[in-house]
Amino acid sequence: MKVTVLVPDELHREVKAEVARRGDTVTRIVIEAFRRYLAEGDEWTRWEVALEQARQVREAQRARRGEWEGLDIASMVRESREHRTAQICQALDRD
Repeated sequence: MKVTVLVPDELHREVKAEVARRGDTVTRIVIEAFRRYLAEGDEWTRWEVALEQARQVREAQRARRGEWEGLDIASMVRESREHRTAQICQALDRD
């Protein structure tokens, strides 16, 4: 079956370069991602969280270099701290 997926240009270039470097194929890694998604079930949510955290780190790094104009780092840290605090409070309320 053929599938059309819209991928940001920069990500596509990075993946193609890495695939070529490893002697792999884009098709194989996409199929493997599908299989992992099905096999991991709820684990996929953890990957989504990890990817979001990685995105935030990249944004913070860009901000430090003066390359990014978005939320300031202090806001990101405050929101992250508030989120973690809420998660801890929920966990304690469950017990």
